[in-house]
Amino acid sequence: MNRLRIAMFLALTCLGCTKRIVAIPVEGRLTDPEELLARVDAAEAKAIAVRGDARLHVDSRDARGSAGLFVSVAHPAFIHLEPLDFFNRPQGVLVSDGRNFTLYSVPENQVLVGPASPPNVSRLLPILIPAEELVAVMLGRAPRLPEAERTLTYDEQARTYRLELRKDDVVQTLWVHPEHFRVMRSEIRGAPAYDLQFADFMERAEVALPRHIILASQAGEARLELRYRDVVVNGPLDLTDFEFEPPPGVPVTEVDARGVAIDPSKRGGASPGGSLLPLEPDADGAPAGDAPRS
Repeated sequence: MNRLRIAMFLALTCLGCTKRIVAIPVEGRLTDPEELLARVDAAEAKAIAVRGDARLHVDSRDARGSAGLFVSVAHPAFIHLEPLDFFNRPQGVLVSDGRNFTLYSVPENQVLVGPASPPNVSRLLPILIPAEELVAVMLGRAPRLPEAERTLTYDEQARTYRLELRKDDVVQTLWVHPEHFRVMRSEIRGAPAYDLQFADFMERAEVALPRHIILASQAGEARLELRYRDVVVNGPLDLTDFEFEPPPGVPVTEVDARGVAIDPSKRGGASPGGSLLPLEPDADGAPAGDAPRS
C-alpha cells in the first residue's frame, strides 16, 4: 500500500472522529452568555433527525440490562422506536407524531392507541418524559430553563464554557463545547429533574451529534445510556416511520392520557417501565459509567 493509499485510508477512517478539546486562549473566549446561547441554538438546530441502530442500557429499580433498539426520531416530536431481542427480532414498535401514539407489543399481541402524553410515549422507558423532550435528548439537545438569569464562565479544568441558568431557587448548569458549541453536560438543582451527558460526538457536514447519551434522574431511580451504532443524521425524512397500521386480528385498546384503558374490560396499564425491552446483561459487562469528556 503506497503513501497515497495510506493517507486516503486514514482520512476515511477519521471521518466523524471525535476532536480533542483544545483550550481556547483568553483573548478568544466568549464572555456574553447571550452570544453563547445563540451559537448553541444554531448548533442544535443543525441536527433535526437521526435514524438507525442503537443500544440502550437501563439501570432502574425495576430493571437492569441492555437491548438493541432501532430508532427514527425527528424534530420536534416524531418518534419511532423498535426494541430488538438477542437475535435482532423486533419485539414491538412505538410510534408518535407528537399528537397521537401507537404501541404494538409482539409478546402481548396487543396494540395500544391514544394521545402522545408522557405516560404513553414513555412506555419503553423507566421514566416519564414528554415527546418533545425525548426527541430533543435523542438529538443531543439539553432542554433549558426558560426566562432564567444567565452567567457565563470558562471551566479551565474541563476546557469548556460553563453556563449557569438561574430562576428563583432552580439552577441549571451547562457545560458547552468551545468549538462545535454542543452541550456536553446539563445539571439541574433545586427541582425534580434529570441530568444529561453527551459524548463521542460525530461531526459530518458541520453537524455534530453525540453518539453516547446518558440521562440520569437525580434521585437515582433510573439511568439510561443510549449509544448510537450505525445511524444516519438528517437523512431523507420518511413520515411513514411515524405511522403504524395494526396487524390484522391483533386487538386494539384505546388508552387515555394517563395510559389507562378507556374501556375497563380491556387491558392497558398506566405505568411505563420497559416491559417490551428484552433486557439482557451487557456484553461489555457493567454500565459504561460517566460519559467521557470529548
